[in-house]
Amino acid sequence: MGRCVGLGRCGGVLGGQGGLGSSTPSSLQVIFKVLDPSIPVADPYSPDIQDLLRVTNLRVNLTKLHTLGDNLLDSRREIREKYYYALYELVLRGNCFCYGHASECAPLSRAPATADGMVHGRCVCEHHTQGLNCERCEDFYHDLPWRPAEGSSTNACRRCDCNEHSRRCHFDMAVFLATGNASGAVCDGCQHNTMGRRCHLCKPFYYKDPSKDLRDPAVCRACDCDPGGSLDGGLCDGADDPARGLIAGQCRCKEHVAGPRCDRCKPGFFGLSATNPQGCQRCQCDPRGTVAEGGRCDPVSGECFCKRLVTGRNCDQCLPEHWGLSHDLPGCRPCDCDVGGARNNLCAVETGQCQCRSHVVGRQCGQVEPGFYRINLDHYTYEAEDARLHQGSVVEREPPTDHPASWTGTGFARVLEGGWVEFHVSDVPFSTEYDVIIRYEPQHPEPWQEVRVRVLRPSPVSASSPCGNTIPADDQLSTSLPSGARYVVLPQPICLERGVSYTLRLELDCATARQDPTASVLIDSLVLLPRYSSLEMFIAGDPSSMERRETFERYRCTQPFHTAGPSPVAEPCSSLLHSLSAILHDGALPCLCDPQGSLSAECQPQGGQCRCKPNVVGRRCHRCSPGTFGFGPGGCRAPAPLTSCPQVRGRTLWEPGAGLRAALPALPLP
Repeated sequence: MGRCVGLGRCGGVLGGQGGLGSSTPSSLQVIFKVLDPSIPVADPYSPDIQDLLRVTNLRVNLTKLHTLGDNLLDSRREIREKYYYALYELVLRGNCFCYGHASECAPLSRAPATADGMVHGRCVCEHHTQGLNCERCEDFYHDLPWRPAEGSSTNACRRCDCNEHSRRCHFDMAVFLATGNASGAVCDGCQHNTMGRRCHLCKPFYYKDPSKDLRDPAVCRACDCDPGGSLDGGLCDGADDPARGLIAGQCRCKEHVAGPRCDRCKPGFFGLSATNPQGCQRCQCDPRGTVAEGGRCDPVSGECFCKRLVTGRNCDQCLPEHWGLSHDLPGCRPCDCDVGGARNNLCAVETGQCQCRSHVVGRQCGQVEPGFYRINLDHYTYEAEDARLHQGSVVEREPPTDHPASWTGTGFARVLEGGWVEFHVSDVPFSTEYDVIIRYEPQHPEPWQEVRVRVLRPSPVSASSPCGNTIPADDQLSTSLPSGARYVVLPQPICLERGVSYTLRLELDCATARQDPTASVLIDSLVLLPRYSSLEMFIAGDPSSMERRETFERYRCTQPFHTAGPSPVAEPCSSLLHSLSAILHDGALPCLCDPQGSLSAECQPQGGQCRCKPNVVGRRCHRCSPGTFGFGPGGCRAPAPLTSCPQVRGRTLWEPGAGLRAALPALPLP
């Protein structure tokens, strides 16, 4: 229904099922607009308005005429009939419906030939939309939801950002809402081992190479994790994330595993194994014996790193010949067992107690048991007055009271020119070489020129015996007795064997160049001095034995035992003599103090001298001193002044002043 007056403006109503409109007559034309200008429409492209404008069929009904008002003056029918109209042309103008995403339309495929002004049915879409009506976004432009254009806002579809790893995507409203309506694209079919809604993550078992751009096809590299030491089958951190402590490519290690590849055990652990849920075993290192902090061990074998004197897989044992595992820098202490007092250099690992020889005590076996002693080097002294004499006599001498005696035993044997003294030796403690020392007192100002010592053996020396290298010439030694000396050491040692009895004959031939039947010399004793240079403790060749020998020689440890009487012994010599004595006797010797002549059953540890009662002498305190008699529980008694004293155990009488005793029968006690 429409109304128009002349060429002026006219209004009309589009009846039927149409909507309201306005008309403007022009050249006897009526133009109907769907949207009347009087209707306020803020956005003609809004979905609601677009739905109103959508037309599928059009019907035009001419139902009413607009008169000029004369019908009001005359209501006759013929008056109305003089009004007529003619519809000679109907032009319907419209446009294809593109939701504001196209500025033109194109023919549909297989559409009929077109005429000028014909409205086509396919939108030529813009804003990355597609479809006949631009009703959806183009492929790979789904980062925003599709929307019709709104006024000046095109609401263009936005390209998906898949970082060049995919050409397919779709819109996900849940993602769009989760991002605060910023982005809703989800990439499909990510390539190059990528994943994620934007293909911005690496797949499991791959990680982002920090040195490459995210769009690089090689940005995701395979994890290089040791399957034995990593969690989740070798999964690694996909990208750097300082806030979470993640490092791209860093493997996720088991509890006791470390390293970029999880291919090594943490400090303090060892034995990487795929079957171990924790990856590695804890080191079992004893902290006292290891040098590494935290109980570290070899990460493969589990061997601990031991201190210098510690051994064992777990560094829980001292090296042989060491003891006392502790936190000290070396870890253990050397046993330092006495080379002679102990059977070896092994000791108890807890206490350090060495394995001592018989009757030797102390942790290092450096002392003797009470009631036992270690010898002086001249322990094997054989008194001339107790020996067998030829052309000689025994001279007893009373010991001085104001200073030590310069001789041993009870006196001397006075031997004339051409005489000899035979010493019986049956107590050789150890098979080795011995230096022979002759102690004497010269009786003339001239030296005794010809002196020989002969070794009389009970049988020839076996080649397999310790003295198997001895030849007959070795058993005959020559020397002289200087007049200004009190002892002489024979130039060559003699070899003696344990368990064999020997006779050593001291022959005094010509005293001077001219024969003198009255010439004599006082022989004190013959000493067998074990030759230190023949003992293993000094010649083994190891640094310790070389040091012992150097010490023994530097302090001249044999020198004090050349002469009779006490001589001071340097402290370094004392410990070496203890070792030497223990080797010779396989331990310590019993004191064997005479119960009648001694004050105690114990003796001095060095030398074995017992504590004698008055007028009693001898190492064992077993006889009266010269000039006394009556050996008993009270010691020995001195004789009355200016009278002769019967010698109870001797075979002679002592003559004061003369110092000489003749062979007489023994006298009974008065």
